[in-house]
Amino acid sequence: MVAGERFQVQGVLVRKASLADRCTAYADAYKFRVGNDLLIPLGYGGLVNHSLSPNLEKVVEGKKVYLQALRPINVGEELFFCYSRYAQRRFHLTGRKR
Repeated sequence: MVAGERFQVQGVLVRKASLADRCTAYADAYKFRVGNDLLIPLGYGGLVNHSLSPNLEKVVEGKKVYLQALRPINVGEELFFCYSRYAQRRFHLTGRKR
């Protein structure tokens, strides 16, 4: 993957505070904020891990979420982006560099 290349995060878009959001509260730390909605990721987007030195960044365009390479990423290299503050607190990740 070259710097600037990206892939779309596929998933289920739910309205914040809706019944669907409340029923999927177990996945809150993994949801991507998309304006007033939340995207529950499926596929590769759900497999990306946290790092304070990420190789991907989240890009939101309308109702679509992309993960974009910040630098060249080699085949087999783990994918990282910086989780939200909420997810960092929930998983006790604050201050850990990876």
